[in-house]
Amino acid sequence: MVQNSLLDLSPLELRYLDQAVVEISTDPAIGEERPVKPGQIPLWEYRTDHVRVIYHRTALGTVVIIAFYDFPAE
Repeated sequence: MVQNSLLDLSPLELRYLDQAVVEISTDPAIGEERPVKPGQIPLWEYRTDHVRVIYHRTALGTVVIIAFYDFPAE
Protein backbone atom coordinates (compact mmCIF):
# COMPACT_ATOMS: atom_id res chain seq x y z
CA MET A 1 0.00 0.00 0.00
CA VAL A 2 1.29 3.41 -0.92
CA GLN A 3 1.29 5.98 1.85
CA ASN A 4 1.00 9.62 0.91
CA SER A 5 3.42 12.03 2.46
CA LEU A 6 3.17 15.79 2.36
CA LEU A 7 6.88 15.84 1.58
CA ASP A 8 6.26 13.91 -1.64
CA LEU A 9 3.64 16.30 -3.03
CA SER A 10 4.35 18.60 -5.94
CA PRO A 11 3.74 22.31 -5.34
CA LEU A 12 0.53 22.06 -7.39
CA GLU A 13 -0.75 19.03 -5.44
CA LEU A 14 0.05 20.81 -2.18
CA ARG A 15 -1.94 23.83 -3.34
CA TYR A 16 -4.94 21.65 -4.24
CA LEU A 17 -4.80 19.86 -0.89
CA ASP A 18 -4.36 23.13 1.00
CA GLN A 19 -7.40 24.64 -0.71
CA ALA A 20 -9.48 21.57 0.14
CA VAL A 21 -8.38 21.60 3.78
CA VAL A 22 -9.28 25.29 4.07
CA GLU A 23 -12.73 24.63 2.59
CA ILE A 24 -13.28 21.64 4.92
CA SER A 25 -12.11 23.58 7.99
CA THR A 26 -14.44 26.44 7.10
CA ASP A 27 -17.42 24.11 6.68
CA PRO A 28 -16.81 20.55 7.94
CA ALA A 29 -20.19 19.46 6.54
CA ILE A 30 -19.11 20.38 3.00
CA GLY A 31 -18.36 16.76 2.15
CA GLU A 32 -20.64 13.77 1.89
CA GLU A 33 -20.93 11.30 4.74
CA ARG A 34 -19.67 7.89 3.67
CA PRO A 35 -21.69 4.80 4.50
CA VAL A 36 -20.36 2.98 7.56
CA LYS A 37 -21.15 -0.22 9.39
CA PRO A 38 -22.55 -0.01 12.92
CA GLY A 39 -19.80 0.82 15.40
CA GLN A 40 -17.47 2.37 12.84
CA ILE A 41 -16.25 5.94 13.04
CA PRO A 42 -18.17 8.12 10.58
CA LEU A 43 -16.02 9.45 7.77
CA TRP A 44 -16.74 12.19 5.28
CA GLU A 45 -15.52 12.54 1.71
CA TYR A 46 -14.84 15.82 -0.06
CA ARG A 47 -13.98 15.89 -3.76
CA THR A 48 -12.96 18.55 -6.19
CA ASP A 49 -11.76 18.15 -9.76
CA HIS A 50 -8.22 17.88 -8.38
CA VAL A 51 -8.26 16.18 -4.98
CA ARG A 52 -10.26 13.74 -2.87
CA VAL A 53 -10.06 13.97 0.92
CA ILE A 54 -11.47 11.50 3.45
CA TYR A 55 -11.83 13.03 6.90
CA HIS A 56 -13.39 12.63 10.33
CA ARG A 57 -15.27 15.38 12.10
CA THR A 58 -15.06 15.39 15.87
CA ALA A 59 -18.24 15.44 17.95
CA LEU A 60 -18.40 19.22 18.14
CA GLY A 61 -17.24 19.60 14.55
CA THR A 62 -14.44 21.91 15.60
CA VAL A 63 -11.57 19.54 14.76
CA VAL A 64 -11.19 17.77 11.45
CA ILE A 65 -8.79 14.85 11.11
CA ILE A 66 -7.62 14.08 7.58
CA ALA A 67 -7.57 10.32 7.10
CA PHE A 68 -6.68 10.03 3.43
CA TYR A 69 -6.16 12.09 0.31
CA ASP A 70 -5.42 11.36 -3.31
CA PHE A 71 -5.25 13.11 -6.63
CA PRO A 72 -7.39 11.70 -9.46
CA ALA A 73 -5.63 11.24 -12.78
CA GLU A 74 -6.19 14.23 -15.01
